[in-house]
Amino acid sequence: INAECMGNCLCLKTKNQSKMSGDGKLRVMSSKVEALTGWTHSRPIGAGLNNLGNTCFLNSVIQSLTYTPAFANLLLSQSHSSRCKMQGFCMFCVFERHVMEAITRRTSRVITPSSIVNNLRNINKRFRLGRQEDAHEFLRYVIESLQKGCAQGHKLDPKLAESTIIHKIFGGNLRSQVKCTSCQYESNKYDPFLDLSLEIDRVDTVEKALRHFTAKERLDGSNKYKCSGCRKLVVAEKRFTIHDPPVILTIQLKRFSFLGHMGGKINKPISFSENLVLGGNVLSEGQQKYMYQLCAVIVHIGSSTNSGHYFCFVRNSNQQWYQMDDSSVRQVNVQTVLNQRAYILIYERVKSTRESVHTKGNVNDGHANPSSNINNNINNRQSNSDVTMADANGANKNLKRPRDESIQQSTQASAQGPAQGLKKKLTESKPPLLPGEPLPKKLKDNNGSVSNVNGPPARAAVSVKSFLASLESSSGSGPVSVHKPSSSSSS
Repeated sequence: INAECMGNCLCLKTKNQSKMSGDGKLRVMSSKVEALTGWTHSRPIGAGLNNLGNTCFLNSVIQSLTYTPAFANLLLSQSHSSRCKMQGFCMFCVFERHVMEAITRRTSRVITPSSIVNNLRNINKRFRLGRQEDAHEFLRYVIESLQKGCAQGHKLDPKLAESTIIHKIFGGNLRSQVKCTSCQYESNKYDPFLDLSLEIDRVDTVEKALRHFTAKERLDGSNKYKCSGCRKLVVAEKRFTIHDPPVILTIQLKRFSFLGHMGGKINKPISFSENLVLGGNVLSEGQQKYMYQLCAVIVHIGSSTNSGHYFCFVRNSNQQWYQMDDSSVRQVNVQTVLNQRAYILIYERVKSTRESVHTKGNVNDGHANPSSNINNNINNRQSNSDVTMADANGANKNLKRPRDESIQQSTQASAQGPAQGLKKKLTESKPPLLPGEPLPKKLKDNNGSVSNVNGPPARAAVSVKSFLASLESSSGSGPVSVHKPSSSSSS
């Protein structure tokens, strides 16, 4: 796969690479990917989707992804289908055509997603037309199918999957750390993830569920840890932290139990907000806070995954919320959305100007994000909380000003090497205009310079295709959903 395929997999070879090697060849720069976030154009809400027989699970997932800005902007560029060489079914091409029809053409208020429904077996062999499926499981297989489209027929091993543009949008990395309580030796393991599955049986908010996910677990008794420092079984502490937060954060609230013949459902309300701030103990040491904005909410009504009904709520590019219930589309207020008993939440990272900081055992080089008034407000407030739910206008009363920290490098530092102690202020990048969008009206004045008759000076229009073509190489490896496992003596 060479540079000619970048419209397909959106990954580039390094300049001195003549052919694919086995250790992390196809790469995309995460900082470039984040420029896809945020809508670049306001449009009316798109079409509803016909239910073709128990396909509400499919409709809710497709609608939610269609209104996730970073993913939608990528599809609207049509950079994949213009160069795709896949034989047979390609989920990437099918999704591009669907989004173009649903959002931009608006030839009908309702469309039939037959190109997706008729290929359920190509998405995963166990799916059957007419049978109710779990929306979260379907979402995961859709993402995997999109990654296969990026690979253009190559075997989708974990390293190749993590190198794709799809993983760069939806994927992040978790750190699993086991710390010896005797000699303080730390063992760190890093694993990719595409979404987080959070336990909710003992919590009532997403904030608390995230704290529970990253809480320390004590390894003692029959579950003692064999320390590489002490070289014996010891009492240790194990915990997960989000080491590399994704651009699109997908959260599944674990409402379903699969014990017994039919299983059960936790139907209690779990509070969530339009804006979510990750910080403190939820992230690995030394990272600044990340602000996320809610894009979509998937809701299930019923007692089990084998029955009931799915529908979703999406935030359109006009910043209004809509309920997408198969063919029915209606505008709702934000409070209606926040009152739902959500099953899946999709958040997009808010663009911000960030600085690189030291981390323990690894270096987070940050992402080049445009500045955000919301994040500026966050950095100037104080808080004792690790994860904060912000209100609808982004105001946070309980936020702590992030402290610049320089933490001594661990003996287990990654191959990236320690930071040099310098914080690099990343420049503000602006989202590209999509193909077909009107440019600001310009007018030449008497001395020949160009001015914008619509107000402030216009910036140069950059298409998503041009932007994607400028991607450079970065690194890769990984899979799937992350469920916090039971206590184990291994990291």
